[in-house]
Amino acid sequence: HEGECVLPDSEPDGTNAINAVPFADEVDGNLDLTDGSIVITSTGYLQGNMAEETPYVGDYTISQSGDDATTNTISVNSGNPIITLNSVNIDVSDSTGSDVGQLCAFSITGGNVTLKLANDSQNILKSGGNGTSEAWNGLTAYAGLWVKDGATLTIGDFSDNNAGSLTATGGVAKYGVYEAGGAGIGGSYILGGSDGAMGDITINSGTIIASSGDKGGRTGAGLGKA
Repeated sequence: HEGECVLPDSEPDGTNAINAVPFADEVDGNLDLTDGSIVITSTGYLQGNMAEETPYVGDYTISQSGDDATTNTISVNSGNPIITLNSVNIDVSDSTGSDVGQLCAFSITGGNVTLKLANDSQNILKSGGNGTSEAWNGLTAYAGLWVKDGATLTIGDFSDNNAGSLTATGGVAKYGVYEAGGAGIGGSYILGGSDGAMGDITINSGTIIASSGDKGGRTGAGLGKA
């Protein structure tokens, strides 16, 4: 009819039935990690099995339903997002996967991230690792919160007097007698250490506990390089 815009493939909940992409006016940046792993870029985000990126350039608040740890992860590839963590508990320390989305609890491979910790929240990040051959160059162990060389991370600001806590533990990779660990926050040990360096990290507020998951062999830093 004249003056109407009809989208026959839309659902009552405001999503497009073909690609399950929310309408722009339905997007507010509040995401539940229980719904699937989250990938944030400079232009929007993907979550779970989304076929297309949801356009969004505002602030994010990521929470999690339930008390049990999840194996869903958070990744930032580009952009300058402000992300608030509100009681997330990610544990991929026992993952048998092979890529960053399966083995790294929270990865920042590009961009400039401002990370806030919701008041009185407790946030836990535990990453994993694997070994593909019995040699140093076959080991990969991710940081609990990986800040890749070239990326930046700022945690909190000086006005966050009641900021929550963040506990980040790096992953462990073992094969035979060889063992390596990623940093708690900072660098990951990728195939023999090629990405052991880290980007710039600034911590302004919050209670931060960062440790390498390694108990021996090559140990990553708590906060620093792998």
